Amino acid sequence: MSYDEHYAGSPTPGSVSSMPFVENAIKGCIDAGVPSSKLLMGVPLYTRIWVVDAAGNKVSNSSATMPQIQKLLSDKGLKPTYLSKEGQNYVEYPVPEGTAKIWIEDSTSITNRLKYADKYNLAGSACWQYNQGSSDIWPVFDKYLH
Repeated sequence: MSYDEHYAGSPTPGSVSSMPFVENAIKGCIDAGVPSSKLLMGVPLYTRIWVVDAAGNKVSNSSATMPQIQKLLSDKGLKPTYLSKEGQNYVEYPVPEGTAKIWIEDSTSITNRLKYADKYNLAGSACWQYNQGSSDIWPVFDKYLH
C-alpha cells in the first residue's frame, strides 16, 4: 500500500501519500522480493483536511473526496501551490480553530504517482473507493496503465 503516510490517528499533519512515501513503498516491496510484475500500487482517491491551532497542534483531520476538495477550492477561491518534494498541490486557509491544511489528491498527484508504476514496471494499481475520485483522473489512469 502506498498511502496512509499520514492517517486519521497521525499526531502531525501531512500528506496521505507523498511521492517519496510512494517510491519507498514500491522499493520496499521489490527489495523484499515481490516481483514488480505482480505488484499493484495502492492509490488514494481521498485526502485529509488537517486543522491545526495557532501553536500547530492538531485539532482535527477529516477525510474528503476529490470532488469535495475541488468544490472547496472553488467556493473559497483558493489557489493551490505545487510542492515539488511531495509531488502534490497544497493549500491552507484560516478557519475559526486556526488553519486548515490540505495536501491535495488530484490529477497532478495521480500523474506523479502513476509515473512510478511505469518506472518500476508494476502490474498496475488499485484504488480505494472508486466513487471518491474526480472525473479528470480517469484519463490519467488510462494513459499510464495501458
